[in-house]
Amino acid sequence: MAHWFDKENGYYRDRVKRILLKNSDHHKKRLEGIRSSLMRHRFGQTAQPTVTKEKQMSQTHRTHRL
Repeated sequence: MAHWFDKENGYYRDRVKRILLKNSDHHKKRLEGIRSSLMRHRFGQTAQPTVTKEKQMSQTHRTHRL
């Protein structure tokens, strides 16, 4: 769960508006989409990354962090 999501009441804590969440599945899909787009942006990939590429990326990333 993201820190800006109030699990108890089921809405996003936002300065502008609060979106009621009726579908938790929608929330998961939304987060997945955000995460994938972030990853794509970080590695500079325009297309969907393949499994082998993703594995390669994670390995290189790990070595860089260590």
